[in-house]
Amino acid sequence: MTRSDNDETTTTPPVTNGVSSSPSPTTVSVSQGDGERKETEHEGVAVSVEQSGKEKAESAAKAGFEPRHYVNGSASVDPAYAAAHPKLPSSGSVGFGSAASSTSASSSSAASSSSAASSSSSSRFDSTAAARPNKRRQRRLSEAAGDNAKIQAMSEAFSSIIDSLGEDPNRDGLVKTPQRAARAFAFFTQGYETDLTEVVNDAIFDEPDCTEMVLVRDIEIFSLCEHHMVPFFGHVHIGYMPNGRVLGLSKLARIAEMFSRRLQVQERLTRQIAQAIQDVLNPLGVAVVIEASHMCMVMRGVQKTGSKTISSSVLGVFKDDASVRAEFFAHLRNRV
Repeated sequence: MTRSDNDETTTTPPVTNGVSSSPSPTTVSVSQGDGERKETEHEGVAVSVEQSGKEKAESAAKAGFEPRHYVNGSASVDPAYAAAHPKLPSSGSVGFGSAASSTSASSSSAASSSSAASSSSSSRFDSTAAARPNKRRQRRLSEAAGDNAKIQAMSEAFSSIIDSLGEDPNRDGLVKTPQRAARAFAFFTQGYETDLTEVVNDAIFDEPDCTEMVLVRDIEIFSLCEHHMVPFFGHVHIGYMPNGRVLGLSKLARIAEMFSRRLQVQERLTRQIAQAIQDVLNPLGVAVVIEASHMCMVMRGVQKTGSKTISSSVLGVFKDDASVRAEFFAHLRNRV
């Protein structure tokens, strides 16, 4: 039915059996956690986003039909209506019509492009990495294989020692002891696998104005007596007189560690530390003192628990100049 009033026309769609023949406003209800309610319209379809079941029922009553399908709070459009309006989502989607389809297609295209680019980039990276030999990794693998062979050989030797002691290597407390002992001795002697150049690692710095004594005291060391393969441990004190260059302080401790983690005698260990510093830094002089307690004298033999062994090695001005040497030992005595 159409009526005219002051050149304004209002068109009312025909009604058949109380239902408009034009697309009926269809209410789609979607539950949201924020409790907000919004209404919009897309191609004659009114969409109501609401939270509670009561509001769903009220909205449906106003629209003149029952609410559509709800599954776990999500809405779906009636299948028959969706078939007549293919641009509408079939279930529970907030986006509607061609805009949603366009957005979805755009997102899918972007995702595909991104995936392809990522795949291409990954492929290029992998081919480059495969073409470039990783010498460091190869060396680590080679060292690991050698370590495994060494551990296995030592484990068999320790198992034989345990058996020779009259123990059962297969009882619960000793089943893994050979492997543990082998790994422990590999750690105690790791200095054999350490190179002085790698230890220093270019930590030598030009300091032309530095001409006074540098002293690092009370560096802990642990070593194995090569005569009985039992520990000796204590402290090493290192001093040197710079000649325009200084060595990173931690490198002094690392050099001591490198030589102590071997089968040693204290006298040789003292000399090796001093000579290594002289070789890498070329200072005016080096002085090294070690104070240590030897388990070969404490837990066996004479069993003198309070004994300590002191050894020293002096090079350069520490050997030639009595005043420089006296200053070094004075610092050790006075603990200043």
